Amino acid sequence: MLVMFEGTFRSGSAIHFLALAACALGVIIYGWLARHHRDGRYPWLAKTLAAACISAWIINTITALTSKHFSWETSLPLYYCNWANLLGAAVLLTRHRIVDSVLYYWACGLTVWAFVTPTLEFGPSRIGFWIFWGYHLCIALAVCHLLVADRFRPNLKDWLSASAITVLYGLLLLPVNVHFGWNYAFLGQSKPKV
Repeated sequence: MLVMFEGTFRSGSAIHFLALAACALGVIIYGWLARHHRDGRYPWLAKTLAAACISAWIINTITALTSKHFSWETSLPLYYCNWANLLGAAVLLTRHRIVDSVLYYWACGLTVWAFVTPTLEFGPSRIGFWIFWGYHLCIALAVCHLLVADRFRPNLKDWLSASAITVLYGLLLLPVNVHFGWNYAFLGQSKPKV
């Protein structure tokens, strides 16, 4: 059993499915709390999750920038998920339709891939494994709050504004990726190294 916790991480492995199950359970529990938050119970819920989103972003960013494995090609906080975590905090602390829209579409269309095909090198024996899953789980929980507690339902205008922001950010990253040969937001020519 201990062998599962050491070595490299592989998508589709038992550890991957255990991590997915734990995240799904977390979203289900949070969804139940968010439903009752809507009724006036648990007033601390949104602020606590917003603090978790910001904390996860800080921990992930500091770890990536100070790691002995630092790489200009992968360690800068330029991925959509990096911004989605901050958007999650903004959604929980403010009520701005464009922020809600961008988080919704980024989480459902982009961040979901972090769960399906994680770019991890090591299993639970390394802190990076826990940071990765906790970091992405915060995004999923923020979207759960948006849908359950805030009852957000996207419309065509939401999709258009989120699409415009997504394309604009991609256009800003594209020349940087091309110039340096990087792959931020997975918009470069290389594939993830996992």
